[in-house]
Amino acid sequence: MPVSVSVNCPLCPGELSIPVEIEIETVSRLSQRAPIDVNVSAEIADEGRERIAEHLRVAHPEVQP
Repeated sequence: MPVSVSVNCPLCPGELSIPVEIEIETVSRLSQRAPIDVNVSAEIADEGRERIAEHLRVAHPEVQP
């Protein structure tokens, strides 16, 4: 499930909107009357990595990625 999150650049007042891929997995154990397990994982999408690199290149050329 792709979503975007806003993050602040630690080097300037700039704010970036970064695409993040979120995966939610549930394991139901209703037959066992046990709680439902929910596993959540997130990873910066390729487009998000490109946005971060572009921001560094344009706004902070002195920083080497």
